[in-house]
Amino acid sequence: MILAIHAITGAVVSANAGNITEAAFLGLVSHYLIDSIPHTDYELKQLKNNSIKTSFREYLKIAADLLIGGIVILFFLIRRNFSGVILVLTGAFFGLLPDGLTFLDCQIKDKNKNLFTRSLAIINAFHEKMHSLNKNKKIAAILQLIYIALLIFLIFSL
Repeated sequence: MILAIHAITGAVVSANAGNITEAAFLGLVSHYLIDSIPHTDYELKQLKNNSIKTSFREYLKIAADLLIGGIVILFFLIRRNFSGVILVLTGAFFGLLPDGLTFLDCQIKDKNKNLFTRSLAIINAFHEKMHSLNKNKKIAAILQLIYIALLIFLIFSL
C-alpha cells in the first residue's frame, strides 16, 4: 500500500481518539488492517542493491508519496484544534511506522547483530505476514481506489 494511504488512514482514524496512546494504537492497527487489502508495494529490492540510478527513482517516488499524504493531512488539520492536531499527527506517524521499520530492516545486513536488529527482523516478519499482495495490478488498483473513495468520504464527514 502506498505510504500516503497509511498516513492519511492513521490520521483519520485517530482524529477523534481520547488520548495520544489511543491515537498511536489506532494508527498502528490501521496500518495492518489496510495491508490486508490486496495491493502492490514499492520494490524495495531496488533500494537494497544501492544502485544510485534505480534507488534515486524509488526515493523520488517515496518522497512524492509522502508529500501527497502530508498535503492531504494538512488539509484535514485545518479544521482541528491543537489537541486534535497532536492526535492526527500521532495517528499518521504510527500509520507509517511499520513501513519505516521495514525499510530500516532491509538496510541492515546482519540481522543477528543485537537485540534491536533481531527485534526489527521479527517485527518485519510479522508485517510481511499481514500483507495481502496481489499480482493482478488491475484488481489491486480497483480495490485501492475503492478504499481511497471511502477514505475521502470519511475525511469530509469528520
